[in-house]
Amino acid sequence: MARGAALNVTANVVEKTDNAQAYATADVFYEGALLERSLVTGLCSPLGTGTAPRIFLGVCNKTKTTAASSETKISFDRRGAIPKGTGSGVAGIAVTGVTGDLDVGKVVYAVDDDISAGLTLTSAAGTNWAIGRVHRYISGTSVWIKLFTPEEALDNYWNPSPVPVETFTAALPITRDHFQRIFTNRGAVGALTVTLPAVLAAMRGAWVEIHVVAGQNVTLAGTAGQIVTFNNAAAASVAYQTATELIGGAFRATCDGTSWIITIMAEETQTTTVA
Repeated sequence: MARGAALNVTANVVEKTDNAQAYATADVFYEGALLERSLVTGLCSPLGTGTAPRIFLGVCNKTKTTAASSETKISFDRRGAIPKGTGSGVAGIAVTGVTGDLDVGKVVYAVDDDISAGLTLTSAAGTNWAIGRVHRYISGTSVWIKLFTPEEALDNYWNPSPVPVETFTAALPITRDHFQRIFTNRGAVGALTVTLPAVLAAMRGAWVEIHVVAGQNVTLAGTAGQIVTFNNAAAASVAYQTATELIGGAFRATCDGTSWIITIMAEETQTTTVA
């Protein structure tokens, strides 16, 4: 069940544009809650609960309890509203990480469908979802936010600007929430494996980059036969694992709907191991 939105993000907007979207499963959709659309099923859910990969869809216009199967659709505001605060106030909405006017234009991420549960400038694959950008700085950590339209959210998913950069210090199983991101092993104290998901046609165009910053072995693995890399069209893995030839190496994995095509980004003297 979706959590109720304690903060009504539709307050203080100039207008609302109603749209209707089929939903994924039985749930309670609360007025003012944030919605997402799955890029696999095309159906909407409360933000953070549907099938990955998913994008921000809009703000729910009316509370509705849905059954598991129904032709009823969810009404939502897709205009890209600018929520300014609660009630008649325009004091802004708190966003963790905001420090001043230099944050205007930065992407804002939500942790779930309840906007009051926490907004942040920090990306975290599979945990935080992009919902818009800082529109105006007010004071402290308070800002006005320009929410994405569905089209803007889709464009930001495939062409994020700036590209989110995250670190991993433990084994990293890539999911569809991790696509279009750069990861580094900064801070790692041992060998790590990054595992790509089995290829699906719907993943065509997805990419992920892995950079070796800490001097530890890094292996990029996938389903046997689904990796295309140096001199091997059906590999299972490729790795940096030669001592003194680790730091600065990188992989870019791009899915063409049939395989993961691995571009090895290395200096001439760096060795990679293909298996």
